[in-house]
Amino acid sequence: MKKIKLFEPTIDNKEFSAVKKVLKSGWLTYGKVSLELEEQIKKKFKLSNVIAVNSCTNGLHASLVACDIGRYDEVITSPFTFVSTINNLHHIGSKIVLADINREDFNIDLEDLNKKVNKHTKCILPVHYGGNPADIFGIKQICKNKPIKIIEDAATAIGSKIGNKYVGSLDTEASVFSLYGNKIIISGEGGIISVKNSKIEKRIRKLIFCGMEKSPFKRINNKKENWKYNVTVPGYKYNMSDVQSSIALAQFKKIDKIIPDREKIANLYTNLFSELIDDNLVRPIKILKNNRSTHYIYTLLLNTEKLKISRDDLINYLKLKNIDTTVHYIPAHKHKFYAKMFKKFKLPNCNYVFDRIISIPMHNNLTNNQINFISKNIKKFIEKNINKNFY
Repeated sequence: MKKIKLFEPTIDNKEFSAVKKVLKSGWLTYGKVSLELEEQIKKKFKLSNVIAVNSCTNGLHASLVACDIGRYDEVITSPFTFVSTINNLHHIGSKIVLADINREDFNIDLEDLNKKVNKHTKCILPVHYGGNPADIFGIKQICKNKPIKIIEDAATAIGSKIGNKYVGSLDTEASVFSLYGNKIIISGEGGIISVKNSKIEKRIRKLIFCGMEKSPFKRINNKKENWKYNVTVPGYKYNMSDVQSSIALAQFKKIDKIIPDREKIANLYTNLFSELIDDNLVRPIKILKNNRSTHYIYTLLLNTEKLKISRDDLINYLKLKNIDTTVHYIPAHKHKFYAKMFKKFKLPNCNYVFDRIISIPMHNNLTNNQINFISKNIKKFIEKNINKNFY
């Protein structure tokens, strides 16, 4: 079979037409298309303030700075995320504290988090693993009556829900989503920040435009003095462009189809793996009944105690079958740069999960034949390698 990709964007003529329209307009950077994207996302998810930025990484950085999280401030986060989250905390000089994950949905473990919260904790930065919401209400309960800010790494969670509330509308300081080329909706590179507090929103907007009080788009429409600008803080160049926003806007109009279709694919996988799941040989991520996941990834946790093979053996086998796989993610404390720094943290659940998970192809272009082929090969390899001595 032709190679089955891990990720593949859902792109048609709408994206091509949208980009062409922006190119013809002559205004390519942040402008009316980016403003429209912000407005559409704000309206759809019932958010207070939305800001389009050039990456989720930079969106997290701007949010941390705008919320006065900086040098020596203690921030508790999950080790089980893409490393850019950890890099941001390192760059601003924060004291990074890692809380373990739970083994059910791989989100931050509330019991371990509660143990690590103390009078020095200034911020909690939870991760919505794989688009499956972390327990934000539980985290807020831990922070109750404490001056602790919550900034959500919602990179993969645009469209996710806890109950009837979208991630981004849960009254935390900020939620930051990714529009990177492999996410639920894409712009190639890009991100979205949701903030409730208008004061924080204004700070972020200033920061992402090099510290200027007005964006170039606002200045160009000022007929009197469009050449004047004033820098009031040493900001960064983190704004989105209209070229990127045009792609994201075309994508966003499909989100009500993209997420349900991904849910169908995830359910199909789970049904096909039902025997392996019933025999406790593999387990997918647990999604709570009142939660809605975007199903950014489909991840299986292998019960290697019952098998004669490792996760890496399965990865290598599927590679031979032209099936792309990966591991989400290499934990922060496993990277060479951070290993010594984070050695003191005891993270048994994270270590257990990391050694046993595999992410298999998950995107809207997958066919039923491909899904059947993937599951058939995984089942065949696992059933062939059951450790009989275990029984």
